[in-house]
Amino acid sequence: MGGVRRLRVSHAFHSVLMEPMLAEFGEVLASVSFGVPRFGWVSTLTGGLVSGEVLDVGYWVRQVREPVLFADAVGCCVGWVCGRLWRWVRMRC
Repeated sequence: MGGVRRLRVSHAFHSVLMEPMLAEFGEVLASVSFGVPRFGWVSTLTGGLVSGEVLDVGYWVRQVREPVLFADAVGCCVGWVCGRLWRWVRMRC
């Protein structure tokens, strides 16, 4: 396939190989103060718009280990953009 290449990374993110570091990662994150997002964004962990879950340490620990829901996240973005565009068009008709 043209334009496709394997990423060179130091860890097998989102795999069972990350398990040994999760507890310590959670401990480090517990010292971080998370704020409420000031703008909407889509999570590749949940595949939907984020809400209060990003304030929880567990969310970020899960981000390291669980699968990336890229297609769901893209679908959410498309739906959000199409919904906004549709509302904009209806307001002008």
